Amino acid sequence: MNNGIIITNANKLTEAIKAAEVRMGIPRKHMDGVTISVDMNAQKFPSSYNGIPESTQFDAINRKGKWYVTKIYRSRCRYAGHEVEIKLTDAAKAHVIKRVEGFTLV
Repeated sequence: MNNGIIITNANKLTEAIKAAEVRMGIPRKHMDGVTISVDMNAQKFPSSYNGIPESTQFDAINRKGKWYVTKIYRSRCRYAGHEVEIKLTDAAKAHVIKRVEGFTLV
């Protein structure tokens, strides 16, 4: 295998995890046990596209502030806007609820 491809793919996984982490906006202390499923190639295909588009996707779990990839697989390409699926723990959910309840409109 070409090492350049492996490094590039590993970098893409890391970038996708960091982007998901930023979008969630949950402090690391509340992230333990949170899982994500990522399709970096989610997109809309034209109706004229024949076939079922597939993409490489991965699952990861956060343990003690670090992300661990648990599965890499090919599956049906998700639609644009659905790049990341998140499963929150009770602690993460509580933080999100607390943050949202604290919103005030100015």
